[in-house]
Amino acid sequence: MTDISGLYQSLYHNLDLGLIAVDRSMRIVIFNKWMCAHSGITEDYAVGKELSDIFPQIHETRLISTVRDALEHGLPAIVSSIFNRTPLPLFTNSKQTDRIHQNIHVIPVTNTNNQYCIIQISDISASIGREKALEQQVQERKIVEHELRETLHKLEEASKVKGEFLASMSHEIRTPINGIIGITRLLKNTSPTEQQSDYLEIIDNSVQLLLTVINDILDYSKLEAGKLILHETEFNLNKIIIDIINMLKPVVDEKHLSIVNNSDDNLHSSYLGDDVRLKQVLLNLLSNAIKFTDSGEIKVSTQLIESKANSSLIRIEVSDSGIGIAPEVQSRLFEKFTQADSSTTRKYGGTGLGLSISKNIIELMHGSIGVESTPDIGSTFWIELELTQKTNQSVNNSNENKKTATEVKFSGNVLLVEDIIVNQLIARSFLENIGFSVVIANNGKEALDLYQEQPFTLVFMDCQMPVMDGYEATRQIRKVETGSHTPIIALTALAMKDDAQLCYDAGMDDYVTKPYELNDLISCIQKWI
Repeated sequence: MTDISGLYQSLYHNLDLGLIAVDRSMRIVIFNKWMCAHSGITEDYAVGKELSDIFPQIHETRLISTVRDALEHGLPAIVSSIFNRTPLPLFTNSKQTDRIHQNIHVIPVTNTNNQYCIIQISDISASIGREKALEQQVQERKIVEHELRETLHKLEEASKVKGEFLASMSHEIRTPINGIIGITRLLKNTSPTEQQSDYLEIIDNSVQLLLTVINDILDYSKLEAGKLILHETEFNLNKIIIDIINMLKPVVDEKHLSIVNNSDDNLHSSYLGDDVRLKQVLLNLLSNAIKFTDSGEIKVSTQLIESKANSSLIRIEVSDSGIGIAPEVQSRLFEKFTQADSSTTRKYGGTGLGLSISKNIIELMHGSIGVESTPDIGSTFWIELELTQKTNQSVNNSNENKKTATEVKFSGNVLLVEDIIVNQLIARSFLENIGFSVVIANNGKEALDLYQEQPFTLVFMDCQMPVMDGYEATRQIRKVETGSHTPIIALTALAMKDDAQLCYDAGMDDYVTKPYELNDLISCIQKWI
C-alpha cells in the first residue's frame, strides 16, 4: 500500500499542471510541485493551511464558493481566468512578472467517509497568446483590407477624374482642330496658287501630326483603363498592307526610298478581326521604318507559318535599312514614352507611345510583337497573329466600288445642330457639296422647334451646346417623332468610348468624331439613306 501511495505522490507531483486537494474544512492536503514552482509557496507551508490562508484574495473570486459547492453538493465546475478575475495569483517560473492565464477544474472526490475537492489548474497562457496573436492578425488584416479598399476607391476616383480630364481636353482640342482641318480642305478647293497650296499642305500636315499625338494619348488611356474594345470585321490582309503602302508612298518618294511588299501566296483571301486596329499597328511600324531610314529600302513580308482548320498563324515583318536600335534599348522599346534616346525625339519627333499602344493592341488580339535590330544596319519589327479564316467568301472591297467624294450626290434636307460658327461653315459646305439642303440650329432647343416645323432626311447633332445639349434634344425629338424614323448622327469632338454610348443611349443612331473628312460623312450617310 505504501508503494501505491508513493506512486500516487510521484504522479501528482510530476504532472505538468497544478494540483491542490482540500478537505471539507477547506484545509490543503495536497499541493504539488507545479503549484510550488508557480506560486512561490512551498509544499510544507501550504499543506495543513486553509486555502484562503495562502491565497487571501481568493474571496474576491467565485473559486471559493465553487469549491464549497463541490464539497457540499458534489458539483464539479470550471473556473476560467478568461471570464473571471484571476482566481489564483500564479506566475511563470515563480517570478512575480508574467501572470498565468488559468483554466481551473473543480472536481469533488469521496474517499471512504471523507469528502475532498481536487482543484486542477492548467496554464493556457500559450493558447491565449496564440488567440490574441490571431485576433491581432485578424484586426490588422481588417485594417489592411480597409486601407486597400480606400486606396482602390481613390485609384478609381483618380482614374475617373483622369478619364474626364482626357475627354474634356480631347473635346476642347478637337474642336479647333476640326475648324483648322475643315477650313484647310475648303481653301484647297478654291484654286489656290502653288505657293498657297504649299502653305495649306504645311498647315494640313502640322494639324494631322497634332491629331496623331492626341489620338495616341487617348488610345493609351483607353488601354490603361481596359476600355479599348476590338471589333470583328471581314478583311483582306494583303489589301490592308497595300493600302498603307499607297498612303505612305508620297513620303517614301520624297525621301527617295524604295518599298517592297512580299506577300505569301498561301494566305487566305479573307480573315476576321479588327482591321482598323491592325491597320493602326502596321501603319505605326511602317511609318517608323520610313521615319528612321534615310536611304535604302523598306520591306514588308507576310508569311503563313501554320494553316489550321479555321485559322492561320501569320507572321508580318517590317524591315528597314535605317539607324537601327542599340541592344540595351530594345528590351524597353515597347514601354510607354520610350524612344532610343532623347536625340531621337528631337530629330524625328513623336510621343514614344506608338509602339507601346501597338504592343497592347497585338496582345489584345492574343498575338505577339517584337524587334530584331543592329545599330547602323537596320531593324525588323515583327508581328505574329492567329487570325480566323472567313471561308468560302471573298472580301467585299467596298473602297473599289465607292465613288469619289466629288462624284457622290444626295438629296434632301439636313438639320445641322451646331453652336460654333466655324463648325457650321465646314459642315454646311461639306453637306451642300454632296447635294443636301442644310438648315442650321444653334442649340438643341432650336433643333427641337425646327424638327416639329418641317421634315428632315437626316439630323447631324453636336452634343455639347448651350440652352439644350444634343442628348436632351435627341430624347425630346424621339418623344415627338411620328411616322418614319429620322436618323440622328452625333457630330462631336467627344472621342471616348463612353461618349459614343451616351449618344446611343439618348437615341442617336450613329457617331462621327471631329475632326472629320468629307469621306467620313459620306460613309456614315450611306448607312442611313
